Amino acid sequence: MALVPIQIPPGIVKNGTQYQVRNRWFDCNLIRFSEGRIKPIGGWSRLIDTQFTNPVRGMHSWRTEAGNQYMVVGTSKSVHLYDGETFHDITPTTKTNPPGSVNFAGLSDFDTTGLGYGIDDYGEDYYGTPRTNINSDLEGAVWHFDNLGDTLMGVLSSEGTLWKWPGTFTGGNADIMVQLTDTGSNHQVDCTGVIVTPERHVLTLSPGGKPRKIAFSSQGTNNNWTAASTNTAGDIELQTRGKIVTARRTRYGIVIFTTSDIYRLNYLGPPYVYGIERIAESAGPAGAHAIAGSAELVAWMSAQGRFFYYDGYVRPLPCDVADHVFTNINLEVSGIINAGHNSKHSEIWWFYPQAGGNTNSKYVAWNYRDQTWIIGELARSFWHDSAAFGEQFAAGVYSNGSGGYIYRMEQDADSTRPSRDPGTTAPTTNTQLSENVRVLSFGQSSSDGYNPCYAETGMVEISNGNQNMHVKQILTDTDSGTNGLRFSMRTKATPDGDLKTHGPFELKNDGYTDSRFTGREGIMRIESGFDQEWRFGEVRFDASVSGRR
Repeated sequence: MALVPIQIPPGIVKNGTQYQVRNRWFDCNLIRFSEGRIKPIGGWSRLIDTQFTNPVRGMHSWRTEAGNQYMVVGTSKSVHLYDGETFHDITPTTKTNPPGSVNFAGLSDFDTTGLGYGIDDYGEDYYGTPRTNINSDLEGAVWHFDNLGDTLMGVLSSEGTLWKWPGTFTGGNADIMVQLTDTGSNHQVDCTGVIVTPERHVLTLSPGGKPRKIAFSSQGTNNNWTAASTNTAGDIELQTRGKIVTARRTRYGIVIFTTSDIYRLNYLGPPYVYGIERIAESAGPAGAHAIAGSAELVAWMSAQGRFFYYDGYVRPLPCDVADHVFTNINLEVSGIINAGHNSKHSEIWWFYPQAGGNTNSKYVAWNYRDQTWIIGELARSFWHDSAAFGEQFAAGVYSNGSGGYIYRMEQDADSTRPSRDPGTTAPTTNTQLSENVRVLSFGQSSSDGYNPCYAETGMVEISNGNQNMHVKQILTDTDSGTNGLRFSMRTKATPDGDLKTHGPFELKNDGYTDSRFTGREGIMRIESGFDQEWRFGEVRFDASVSGRR
């Protein structure tokens, strides 16, 4: 007898077939790699039982000088303030420039239902089939939020006005947002976004409907936009082939993303205040919220089907799962794809719609510390890493395009819980799992039949040369509670032979699991129920030579 170690490096590699990707992890769902071991991603619970009617397209949180914590949530047709206990509807109803009412509920957003049908002119393409070349600019309505000190500001791209929340409550209810104006300037109307610079200038994107223009207020103000010798307000026109999409604040300056180029806004001081520098071409993001990161590093998914990151320089980001992602993604829409920074685990996540899909149903995530990738299925329209609350939040979205709940994400397992609550109904599909609460616990006694948390390898060599090996026992380095983790192996004796499934075997707490299978190579899979906490490290086979193939 001999102990055969099966050594597989961390990270998913899916640029190729399962046979080509040898001795690597090939597929997964709802797991991550941590310190060389595999574990499920954290659980999630509802922030409060308030469901949004429309999909969430923006979130922002901040802490005031008085110590109050707030989070704003913007949907495609409304905006809401969370004060730590409840959501207040602060959707604006009137504006002063030009004066009149504004109906957010009636704003247009691309129709995700039946996306791809009825787009071209009559007689174009084949009747009854999705359009293969959509010519329309399908942009979803997205919110951009930021705060200047205690003052929250926001722009909904489909409406264009720069709004602020006055920071007040009346009768226990938060007052609605009001318009920011400057009678001598139109830099606060017909915008697509807003961001505050490190020097405390409020910067609007595409003001006045100018898609290549940025404008900035005088330093420390949000209502002084008319340039004069006595202030630091101004504007800059970018020389670009594209149009401005969004901007991000980094330690290297404000980075401005267009549909084609990337620019950096450099602070010069008076009288010029800011200068602009193009730092990359043909690297535009796949939407305003397809970018995430920290002050040190931001990464984004590009509209050209690649990943990039910026750490002072724009660089291509090698991706071990790019072929899997970009052969099954809908890049024909902007505003849906969302990136979020998961600072708890040093990861950047992208949620995206699958090809022909209407809503985000899949994800890909990059661990920038370990340089590994994971993939899976989870329906989320927006991710927000909140320093103000010290938590990760995400917005759920239903498959019909309607909004969902706000979830606290990455919830650790409770070691005092031996099993799930008696009243918990196990989901049977990934869609149900995304829409329900997932509380991790230890010690599930048996399989539910639906095991969405898994990792599967490419072809793994059990023996060298042409000898088959008979495996009678699996030795694992695991922490899985009671029968919470299952192991299976699909083996074959020849390269073109059929795969034969062995298991699943419930891995034992003592690390010794009896088995019986024979093969030269095979595909290894570990899986668990939706709410089981576990760790999986090294694996060895107690095996003996069984003969030649």
